[in-house]
Amino acid sequence: MNLRDYFAAKAMQSLLLSKEFGEINFDDISMLAYDMADEMIKARIDNDRKDVSLNDIGLTTYTLNLLNNNGINTLDDLVSKRELDLMKLPLCGAKTISDIKRALKNLNLSLAV
Repeated sequence: MNLRDYFAAKAMQSLLLSKEFGEINFDDISMLAYDMADEMIKARIDNDRKDVSLNDIGLTTYTLNLLNNNGINTLDDLVSKRELDLMKLPLCGAKTISDIKRALKNLNLSLAV
C-alpha cells in the first residue's frame, strides 16, 4: 500500500463514520477520499519534495521500477528532469512519460522545461 492509498483509507474511514452522508454512495465517498489523500500529499510536498518517495505519488509499478533503476527515487529527482532526459532512459516510452505526467499533474507539478 502506498501513501496515497493509506491516506485515502484513513479519509474514507473518517467519512464513513461521519453523519453527513444520508444514503451512502460508495463511489462518491471513494472519490472524495482520494481527493483528500491527494491534498494531504500536496501539503506534504509543499513542505519538502526531496523527501517524498516516488512510491507515494501513484505511479504504475513499471514506471516506478524504471525510475528507481535509473537513480530517480524522489519527487525532487523527478521534477528536475526534462521529458527528453527521461526518454533517453532504457525502456522509457510514451506510456511511461504519460504515467509520469499524470501523476505530477495530480500534484500540480510538472517536469523541468
